[in-house]
Amino acid sequence: MVFAVNAVKREDFKSCAQSGFCTRNRAFADLASASPGWVSPFRLDPDSLQLEDGILTGDLTYTSATSSSSTEPGDAAEYTLEVHLLDSDAVRMRMNERDPTRRRYDGLQKTILIKPLVSSVQYERLARDEDGLFTINYGSRRQNCVRIRFVPFQIEFLVDGISTVVLNEGGLLKMETAHSRNNLAATRTKTPLERRLEQGMWAERFKDIVDSKPRGPESFGLDITFPEIEDVYGIPEHASSLSLKTTRGADAQYSEPYRLYNLDVFEYEVDSPMALYGSIPFMLGHSKDKTAGVFWMNAAETWIDIEKIKSASGSNRRTTRTHWFSEAGVLDLFVFLGPTHRDILRQYSSLVGATALPQSFSIGYHQCRWNYVSQKDVTEVDAGFETNDIPYDMVSIIDPHIKMDKGYYVSKEATDKSLFVMNSHLSPFDGWCWPGSSQWIDFENPRAKDWWASQFSYDRYLGSSSNLFTWNDMNEPSVFTGPEITLPKDAMHYNRVEHRSHAATAQGLTIRNDTLQRPFVLSRAFFAGSQRYGSIWTGDNAASWDHFAVATPMLLTIGLAGLPFSGADVGGFFGDPEPELLTRWYQAGAFYPFFRAHAHLDSKRREPWLFGEPYTSQIRAAIRTRRGTHHQRAGTIVPKRETPRRSSKEMESDPFTLVIALDSHGEASGRLYLDDGETFEHTRGDYILREFKVQQRVLTSRSLNMHESETEWSFIQRFSSLKIERIMFQGLNRPVSRVVIGGRTIAVNSRYDAGGGQHAVVVDKAHLSVGQDWTVTLL
Repeated sequence: MVFAVNAVKREDFKSCAQSGFCTRNRAFADLASASPGWVSPFRLDPDSLQLEDGILTGDLTYTSATSSSSTEPGDAAEYTLEVHLLDSDAVRMRMNERDPTRRRYDGLQKTILIKPLVSSVQYERLARDEDGLFTINYGSRRQNCVRIRFVPFQIEFLVDGISTVVLNEGGLLKMETAHSRNNLAATRTKTPLERRLEQGMWAERFKDIVDSKPRGPESFGLDITFPEIEDVYGIPEHASSLSLKTTRGADAQYSEPYRLYNLDVFEYEVDSPMALYGSIPFMLGHSKDKTAGVFWMNAAETWIDIEKIKSASGSNRRTTRTHWFSEAGVLDLFVFLGPTHRDILRQYSSLVGATALPQSFSIGYHQCRWNYVSQKDVTEVDAGFETNDIPYDMVSIIDPHIKMDKGYYVSKEATDKSLFVMNSHLSPFDGWCWPGSSQWIDFENPRAKDWWASQFSYDRYLGSSSNLFTWNDMNEPSVFTGPEITLPKDAMHYNRVEHRSHAATAQGLTIRNDTLQRPFVLSRAFFAGSQRYGSIWTGDNAASWDHFAVATPMLLTIGLAGLPFSGADVGGFFGDPEPELLTRWYQAGAFYPFFRAHAHLDSKRREPWLFGEPYTSQIRAAIRTRRGTHHQRAGTIVPKRETPRRSSKEMESDPFTLVIALDSHGEASGRLYLDDGETFEHTRGDYILREFKVQQRVLTSRSLNMHESETEWSFIQRFSSLKIERIMFQGLNRPVSRVVIGGRTIAVNSRYDAGGGQHAVVVDKAHLSVGQDWTVTLL
């Protein structure tokens, strides 16, 4: 089938060659590659080092790498270095100019980090050795090591003596300074490399829009090496493979670096490093014997090159070298040494937060379309789901742009309070979006966050109700008349922070009720920390098999970067999927963490029943699979509700079935967590957490609640009627004829699987309370 959809307009978005700071940093890497015996121009002053309370500080000096380029900060430029040994076993490395002409933006940590960081980890300082290395051993067993080289400057991280991450091994550390223009070099003809080293420092044009760059050049870059680790993952969002592809070297798979910059790239390309709607500068390196991660805490436009090089040890395994460069801000890097992937995610989430416990309805199925525009249309769609016995849930939409109209009270109030983003002349920025002439709230302003949150109160958001939640769309932000369909980089935010450098909606949905309800906010744009507020989706994909295929690695990548509550538009946003593609997409989408079908205004209607049989039945079965039978590992116990319902809400009082898959020892374990599915009362003890175990043919249930309280007991009593009605045992090594439950003996019949040589038994009408201790004995 040929799909009549348009491809992305690449000319609307910059390549590296059209980005001044990307060109300059790549040229610096080319200079290093072309210079035999290249070493980093940075040196660390040994006499400046101080180590106190787990924080190492020192002075870095930059000596010119070239003799004529005006990109050089000048001889003996000085920078500050900090290395923090954190309690989570992560290490933080910060670098900034010592005496900057203009202060670099350094406000991101207030937004991203969930709490002040503590450096009270136990460590052992070792004196400088004869090779010019300064070493610190730290961790519970002193198993981690930070090894610092003074000249040329380099930091190596080791776990149990094995090199895991190396900073500046390739000598690509670079931090531009806002020095005066150097006109001396203009008296001679410059080489192509010199011109690239200076491109776009003071202003640059993309199409017909000029970026004025009043602060001058302030980009910085660093190479990060993962020794003998061939595969790296992360840095979403890109429509690319799970294992990131190379962008430099003779075998480069992409000619462009991976780009991180939130943009509205509708009908995006598949198998591309182009920037998309969200950015999480987190990368994970993994091999069979070690795992490491890094978090580049910078929200400015960032590019990352990836190259595979020979391992220094001579091993057959290649080493991955990455080169990161951002347009502005300070160098603020976290290194996670694991040693396991689980450890790294724990260390990372201790900084930026874990996934919020969602509203129970939000993990169901969402039906969506651009043009459900009338009450009659919505009612008919709702009736269609009812008639065809297909469960679903629903969301609404809010865009962060506001129509510029003095008669519109929201626009007038935000203008009067000076809450909008300004242009470079410090007047309210005026751009074009769906309402026409529009303005954008400045969320750098604390007053703006509180004001935006207040707009969701019932007396302000007229017609809203407690079961109405929010979809933040177009929030990259998308500006149709802006460069690359977004805000100009010289737009000004609160405290005169330039734009180059979704929590308020969640806040508003939380505080609108007397009892604190969990918010549900669906966002298109995202960054590290977005997982604390809701879910995201992968943006405006297309109804094609290529987009269907790339959705899975995209979602896995986003999940590996700490934001698991994500999904892709089932069926594709643009175009008209053939029935088989739509059906297959539903079957895969049932396993997306966020499960939603969505379509463009001009796409043909595609509600699940419109394609007829057998597709309607297959799609219905796929949606029901969301809460149905899944593959299960031996040794596990999975509680589930089996009765199909119209929505998540209607399942709240349904009984549970325990599906028990025994291992080769006849054992299994699992847990059940239960709360009201809507509020934050679980933080006060209103929840049930049970552990189920099978040992020696006895199934037990016991409480794992962290504390016994009156609140907890009242919650358990409230759900006393909730039962486990059915228990399914699989993998028994001998038959069962009777089951003893609380003094009751029930006769049962085993089923023998001749192929597997195992027995199975189903216990019906068990009538076991979810909130109480009990045992079930197989005889």
